[in-house]
Amino acid sequence: MKIIRQIRPPKGPFRTLSLVLVIGLGLLLSGCRPEQEIPARPTLDYTTPEQPNILLVVLCSFRHDHTGFGGYDRPTTPFLDAFASQGVQFEQAFSASSWTKPSAASLYTGLTPNVHQMIDDYPIHSILKGDGEAPRTLPDLVVTLPENLKEAGYATGCRVNNVNAGEFFNLTQGCDDSVTQHRLPTARMVDDLANFLADLPTGKPFFYLLFSLDAHVPYTPEYEDFLRFNRGEVVPTEEEFKHFPNDISQAMNRAVAAPEPVPEDLKETYIDLYDASLASLDRRLSRLPEVLATAGVADNTMVIITADHGESFFEPGRQGHRQTTHGYDLAESVIRIPLLAQGPGLTSGQRLQQVVRSIDLYPTLAELAGSEAPPLLQGQSLAPLLFSDGAGYPAHTAFTSRAVGAHHAVHDGRHKLHLRPDATFALYDTVQDPFEQRDIKQQDVSITRRLKQELKSWREQEKTLRPIVGEVGSRDLTPEMIEQLKSLGYL
Repeated sequence: MKIIRQIRPPKGPFRTLSLVLVIGLGLLLSGCRPEQEIPARPTLDYTTPEQPNILLVVLCSFRHDHTGFGGYDRPTTPFLDAFASQGVQFEQAFSASSWTKPSAASLYTGLTPNVHQMIDDYPIHSILKGDGEAPRTLPDLVVTLPENLKEAGYATGCRVNNVNAGEFFNLTQGCDDSVTQHRLPTARMVDDLANFLADLPTGKPFFYLLFSLDAHVPYTPEYEDFLRFNRGEVVPTEEEFKHFPNDISQAMNRAVAAPEPVPEDLKETYIDLYDASLASLDRRLSRLPEVLATAGVADNTMVIITADHGESFFEPGRQGHRQTTHGYDLAESVIRIPLLAQGPGLTSGQRLQQVVRSIDLYPTLAELAGSEAPPLLQGQSLAPLLFSDGAGYPAHTAFTSRAVGAHHAVHDGRHKLHLRPDATFALYDTVQDPFEQRDIKQQDVSITRRLKQELKSWREQEKTLRPIVGEVGSRDLTPEMIEQLKSLGYL
């Protein structure tokens, strides 16, 4: 069925808000209105499948450039490499934040962190003393992606093994068949998908979310995968390996905190564990095509594979060579994410260069489902890029927020402007300077000015929308939740 879509031309990040909403907010809030008339929208023709099934796979701490399709020279992801070569790969995809709770919430809501407000961290000493602020839960007014698709007639299922991305904080509301369980094995989640499909009423479309933290610290790959990737002289036995990943993780924490340089052999082993974890995860995901085929739904299922954020490994940067894991900075290795798609109507082997954002997934999937997307969505549907040549598709910037403190960045695909908590700006050319060593804001004044205006527009949009979303809820962490968050390094 041919569908004609209206795509608004670029005008800062306001390009996806409806005119009615923007004017309404201007009346409701003090002086909040568009700076100029919204120009006429060009018309793009493209065809989308009729209510395809949707499988959304989100990989926690999954670093784009440690994959074959991302240019890595180690065989970490053979299944995902093949998946990318046979589908659509967005090469300039960016997360809305640098750690799981705000970035997952942005994926599920199509909103940036300071709008959905899932931006709290967890001060362990205050929590354990009982005087810390209770962690935030998603406001009831926010319609999640599962809720939207459920309203469109989809059966909805969610399996999440990172507590920061699931039920406890109301992030997966709208999933009829929902499980959030700490470190639930990814293989079990794939089994659950098979069972979910077996029970699916004939002809009913489905949405299924699979969120895996298998690449999250502490890195715990299968023993045989570690043996393939280990470059160190020390080779633990299979029995010793049961404790080896945690031992290495603790050793790394001590080394990073010490004044001496982190030993090179420890760095190497740490990265080997990560790469082996990617290989173990990749093999578990490789069962997905068989599961879909066995259920008879492979031909009409849109499979989207992405990440909530990436990971850092001692890259040179503004914080020196000691940075590991994620959440502390907005480095390229953390905010750039994979975004892959396969499904009905898609052309095999596309490698798209347009800047896209994690907040674009919600409006994209809502459009494919034929549902009415909430007007507050800040993202832009990617359907014109998926199902046409994208001619006339507006250029975007990606806005990322660390969410803890006033630390933001805006990215145009090459240049990235940082606004730091001390209110200073820095501009980097991420192609020529991927580790962001040289601040070029004085040399490229026009780019700095343009991205400052983009950043200002994004922040003004957040300020405008946040009151509409309403007050967040809160929920006290249980002792079990505290232990789970501690094991993941959040506490």
